Amino acid sequence: MSTRRIIGTKTKCDLVVDDILSMICKGEYSEGEKLPSEKYFTEFYGVSRVTIRESIKKLSVLGVIDVVQGEGTYVKQIDMGVLLKPLYSVFALNELNINQLFTARKFIESGMARLAAVNRTPDDVIKMNELLDEMGSAINDTDTDRFYLLDIKFHVLIAGISGNRLLRATYDALYDILTSYIKTSNSYRSIVIRSYEQHKQIVSAIVSQDEFGAGAEMESHIESVMISLIEHVGNQQADI
Repeated sequence: MSTRRIIGTKTKCDLVVDDILSMICKGEYSEGEKLPSEKYFTEFYGVSRVTIRESIKKLSVLGVIDVVQGEGTYVKQIDMGVLLKPLYSVFALNELNINQLFTARKFIESGMARLAAVNRTPDDVIKMNELLDEMGSAINDTDTDRFYLLDIKFHVLIAGISGNRLLRATYDALYDILTSYIKTSNSYRSIVIRSYEQHKQIVSAIVSQDEFGAGAEMESHIESVMISLIEHVGNQQADI
C-alpha cells in the first residue's frame, strides 16, 4: 500500500473515509489493528493533516474505529447495521407501497432462510422449535400482541442462523419501515393462524437442511402475508 491514491471529484475527506472504510471491510485493516499515523495517511492520499483528522473523526462517528488519546487509532468490530443505516433514508425518501416493501423482504428473507438451512446447528433446531411452541401457545391464548413479538423474534432468529451479517443488516434497515405492517398483519387472527403454519413449514425445511425448500417456503410466507395485507388495508404508500 505504498502507492498514492488518486483523489477524484468528491470531497477529499469523503473519499479518504470511503477508501479507509473499504480497506477495513476487505480486511486490509483487521479488528483491533492500529491504523497508521496521520503522517502516513497525508502522504498516502496527498492531502493535508486537517483532511485526515476530519476523516478519522467521521470514521469514529461511524463506529468503525476507536481513537485512544496518546496511543493511536484502532479498528473496531464493524457493525454492518450502522454502515447500512443510510438505506433507511433511501427507503424513506421514496414512495414505497406494500408490494415494493414486501417484494424486497421476500428476496432478502428467502436468501437468509436458504443459508439458515445450510448453516443450522442442533442448538438452532431446539431454539426454532421452542419458538414455534411459544407461538402456538400465543394463538391458543388469542394473544395477538404476544404473537407479533414472537413473529419478530422468529425472523430475527432465522437471520442470525443464516450467518450472513450483510443480509441481516439489510433486513434490519428494511424492518424499521415494515414494523407497522407486520404488526397490522398480526392483528388478524386468520392471518396469524396461516402465518403460524407457514412458520412451521419454514422450520421443517431448515431442520431438514433443504436449502431450496426453505427459500421457497419463506417466499411463499412473505407473499401470503403481503396479499392478505393488501386485501385488508389496501396498497397504500408506507406510513414512514
